[in-house]
Amino acid sequence: MNPPGKLEQIFAIVLLFLSTGAFTNLFLDRTFDATKGLPFLQALWAFLYLIVFFLLYSEGGGLWALLKRGWPFLPLLLVIVLSVLWSDAKGLTARRSVALVLTTVAGLYVSMRFNFAEQMRLLMPIMKVCVVFSFIFGAFEIGHSVDNLPGAWYGVFIQRNELGMMMSLSTLIFVLWSRIDPEDRWSAYGWAFLSVVLVLLSRSVTGFFSLAAGMLTLLLLRQIRSHPKRRRFILRITVLAAAVGLYLVAANLSSVLTLFDRDSTLTGRTTIWGASIFLGLDHPWIGYGFNAFWLGEEGPSRLVRQVAAWDVPSAHNGFLEIWLDLGFLGLLVFFVGLVRFAWKATQCFMHTYRWENTWPILFLAFLVVVNLVQSALISTNFIFWILYVAVSVRVCFSNDVGREGAARRKETSADLARE
Repeated sequence: MNPPGKLEQIFAIVLLFLSTGAFTNLFLDRTFDATKGLPFLQALWAFLYLIVFFLLYSEGGGLWALLKRGWPFLPLLLVIVLSVLWSDAKGLTARRSVALVLTTVAGLYVSMRFNFAEQMRLLMPIMKVCVVFSFIFGAFEIGHSVDNLPGAWYGVFIQRNELGMMMSLSTLIFVLWSRIDPEDRWSAYGWAFLSVVLVLLSRSVTGFFSLAAGMLTLLLLRQIRSHPKRRRFILRITVLAAAVGLYLVAANLSSVLTLFDRDSTLTGRTTIWGASIFLGLDHPWIGYGFNAFWLGEEGPSRLVRQVAAWDVPSAHNGFLEIWLDLGFLGLLVFFVGLVRFAWKATQCFMHTYRWENTWPILFLAFLVVVNLVQSALISTNFIFWILYVAVSVRVCFSNDVGREGAARRKETSADLARE
C-alpha cells in the first residue's frame, strides 16, 4: 500500500476530530432529541463515510485481509444488525445499526492506513485543539452542558465526564509520545500538564480514575520493557499490589468516596444499575435490541428514570449497556473479541518492546476502566469505538506481519547455511 499523503492525513484528522463530539455543545437547546441527533452532522458523517469507502476501494483487497484478522467484529456486527428483528424501536435500531457498521468500517480504514505511531500523530493535533478551546469555553462560559452542574467544567463537550475522559486520554497520548519521540518530550509534557489541569477542572472522577489506571499501566509496561527477563515476577507483584489496593479501597470505601465528594450510590449509579438489571432480566439472552432500551419516557428506560428520579440517558456502564441491548449473546461475542485483542496486543508488545507498541495495551486498559462507570463503548460515530477497532485490528495485522517476517528470516538463514 502507498503511504498516506498529506490530504489523506488531514481527512483522517477531520474524521477523528468530528468523532470526539467537540463543539456540539454550541448546538444544544431544550428541544434537542438525542434519538434523532443533529441533521447537519448526519449529512456530514454520510459524506465522510463515502470518502472512507472510496479510499478503501482504492486499496484493493486490503480491507478483506484486515477483516480476516479482525474477525471477532463480524459476529458482533451480525448480532447488532439482527437485533432489528426483536427490537421494539425497529426504525431506530436499524438506523443506528447501519451507523455502527459504518463507524466500524471507519476504524478498519484507520487501522489499514496508519500504524500505531501514525495514529497517535493524528490524535495529537485533535487533543491540542480540544485543550485550547476547552480553556476558552470554560473561562468565558461558552456552550451548554446537558446537566449544568455548578462549578464543573465541560469545555468543548456536552458533559463534564466527556471532558474528563477525553483529557485523560489526551494526557496518556502525550506522555506516551514523550517516550516515542524524546526530541519532542518537553512539548508533550506541556500538553499533558494542561490536559491534567482540565481533568481536575472537570471534577470528573471517571476522568481521574481512567487517567490513574492508564498511568499505572504505562508504568507497568515501562518496567517490563526495562527488565524483560523479569516480566513474570513484575506481573505477579502487580497482581498482588492490585489485590491489596482493591481490598484497602473496599475496606475504607466510605472514606474514599468522601475524598472524591461522592456518596455511597456513586452519584446515583448503583440505583441506575440495579433498576437496569431488574428490567434487563425480561430479555436476558438477546436484549431489547441495539439502542432500543434508552428511549426516554417512551421505552423501558422510563421506569429507570422514575426510580432514579432524574432523566437518566444511559446505563453508566458500557458492559451493562451491551447486555441491555444485546443480552448475554452480545456480551459473550464482545468479550471473545476483547480477550483476543488484548492477548494480541500483549504479544505485539512482548515481541519488540517498542514504545509505540504499548499504545494498544494502554488504550484497551483505558477503555475498560472508563466503561466501568460510563457508557462509552459501542457507540455510533464515536472516537472510542473507532480507536478500539483501529488498534485491535492493527495489532492482529502487526503480529501476523511480524511472524511472517521472522519465518522469512529463518528461511533466508537456512538457505545461506546450505550455500
